[in-house]
Amino acid sequence: MAQNGSLIHVAQGADGTIRVAAGSPVFTHDDVDAPGPDFARSVLDVAGAVLVWPILGEPRPPVAEVHDVGRALEWLWAVYGEPTAAAVHACAAGGGEVSPVPVDLGALAGAAARLGLAHWAARWWPASYTDGIAVLEPDVLGLESAALTHPVPAVVRRLR
Repeated sequence: MAQNGSLIHVAQGADGTIRVAAGSPVFTHDDVDAPGPDFARSVLDVAGAVLVWPILGEPRPPVAEVHDVGRALEWLWAVYGEPTAAAVHACAAGGGEVSPVPVDLGALAGAAARLGLAHWAARWWPASYTDGIAVLEPDVLGLESAALTHPVPAVVRRLR
């Protein structure tokens, strides 16, 4: 993942959605900083936002598309750190883009990434008899997902 000390950019789009991304101040809806097809992205629908990580390449903090700032502020600090949560709050209050803030990954960043990867595996695991890639056992994957959900209750509670 990006090292603490890298920069996180926070910007608000024309529709009011706030984008949180490491390394990219540009607000785009089409690619959310994860090039390639959908199966190359790990997506986690969370309270007030959607988190996206690339499956391929260097690990980095997720890109967040925040659509409900009030709900997202309950957990943003635990994933991105307090400076980013404060920047999202300031962006929502003032609109536009705020100055980049240093990455200060919180305690839930790794747990949320692992849960996102479990969701990716449930949707996109490339099982292939010909290539020797075994099918994931649905019961085991369900238990793993439940175990991974346990440490991130602030992120995943009240999803709907």
